[in-house]
Amino acid sequence: MKVHFTGIKGVGMTALALAYQDAGWEVQGSDTKDPQITDEALKTRGIKVFEKFTPRNIWVLKKMVWKPAIDKLIYTGAHHGAQNVEVKWAASRGVSTMNYARALGEFFADKTQICVCGVGGKTTTSAMIATILNETGQDPSWIVGTSEIASLPGSGHFGKGDWAVIESDEYVADPEFDKTPKFMYMNPKIIVCTNIRHDHPDVYQTERDTINAYLKFFAILPDDGTLLVSSQVKEIAASPTPRNDRIIVYDQDQKLQTLVQEIIQVPGEYNIKNAMAAVMVAEYIGIPRKKALEALKKYTGSKRRFEFIGVAGGVLIYDDYAHHPDEISVLLAAARQKFPDKKIRFVFQPHTFSRTKVLFDQFIESLKNVDEVILDPIFASAREAVDPEIGSETLAKKINEKGGNAVFIASRQKLVEYLIKTSKPDEVIFTVGAGNLYEIHSELKQGLGKTG
Repeated sequence: MKVHFTGIKGVGMTALALAYQDAGWEVQGSDTKDPQITDEALKTRGIKVFEKFTPRNIWVLKKMVWKPAIDKLIYTGAHHGAQNVEVKWAASRGVSTMNYARALGEFFADKTQICVCGVGGKTTTSAMIATILNETGQDPSWIVGTSEIASLPGSGHFGKGDWAVIESDEYVADPEFDKTPKFMYMNPKIIVCTNIRHDHPDVYQTERDTINAYLKFFAILPDDGTLLVSSQVKEIAASPTPRNDRIIVYDQDQKLQTLVQEIIQVPGEYNIKNAMAAVMVAEYIGIPRKKALEALKKYTGSKRRFEFIGVAGGVLIYDDYAHHPDEISVLLAAARQKFPDKKIRFVFQPHTFSRTKVLFDQFIESLKNVDEVILDPIFASAREAVDPEIGSETLAKKINEKGGNAVFIASRQKLVEYLIKTSKPDEVIFTVGAGNLYEIHSELKQGLGKTG
């Protein structure tokens, strides 16, 4: 059986592709030529990637007729979703086609699902849970929204065990054709929610809209299901129902917090809370706390989560996916905790015009406390158009008006040159955002190395 992934380079799509391959499917996919963090993972697993969207990728000539060469097609909500040329051609020839969220739910329908959601922390928490289950012999399945996890063989896996750890997203399945929140395609036995914040304003106009989406997700838990939440989510989760007996607040156990602090391998108070959630999930499904903590020692980080890139010219370089104001604030706090005596510089690429516009004031508040912010132009995702009313230059100006220290550099090449020219030994540079800013790492390290 052969499956084709249209938009395979997305982190969720790559993870699901790896899981399909583990399950015995022949896997291929297509995407743009743009480099992505998943390129190496796909190459390592020998998955063929066509760098263009065309029906030629999925057809074969039989008796002078072009017929499907695949049995199933899974597509991302980006790249025109259901209207992508590959999807339309496959559907017209009777091939089973479905968006990523629906395919994810279908693929793991027979597994007992642990779904991890929240605006910030869901990738790390999912990876921690999967690591604990894997290290304790559960042979779990997992889908984690990144490209590399040091403690796991890949970001996606299909195991023989009952449990499936699935990073679950509130964003819609296909912005144009299926506005169902992705996590509504899941069938969870356990839900972990790290926090609820207003995000994705292109589909959720208000924070209340975001909250309602989460409450609907919580409501699909079966009677014997369990909801593990942070303190921030507690009151929201309990509001529509008195069924507090199945809500566990995971970040209030002081004894567990102390134990986690002693063994955790990644920095930040937020990661201590993520780890507490992971251990509590493990305990809930029958893994002793001591074994869970021992397994958690194996977790040393995930791609683009406080990721150490290298040191050049005495300058430390890190990368992080933080793209929401609250994520930026906790990242800065973690950086200050780890490097209390060093100058912290954030090179920030805002992600999407809609998010930057709606959360503009919050971005100012979160960024004004950084020692220096170097702003890259806004990264417009494939799902939205450029909005001329908002820009990084305006954001830099407002940060400075609020007492911060920000500079906007429109050219990527000039941005790198600025960093090389102005950086000093013992400083720490973080590239921050959900876009493609990580592409400067090689050139930045090379340039700083020459100055050191």
